[in-house]
Amino acid sequence: MSEFVSVALFLAAIAVYSWKAGRSKLWFAFVLLVLFVLLNATLFTSNCFTGDGINDAMSIP
Repeated sequence: MSEFVSVALFLAAIAVYSWKAGRSKLWFAFVLLVLFVLLNATLFTSNCFTGDGINDAMSIP
């Protein structure tokens, strides 16, 4: 369920920026896509290690 919310918010961010942006729409959409992929890769990787996503086990003491 959280992945659907994440995708929906990502698409909403691109839509709002495209509506408000000037000439650099494509560049910003690319940057958002890269950030989206990196953050989701971090979430999936931490889920593989802990089975519970990002939690206290992922923090540095």
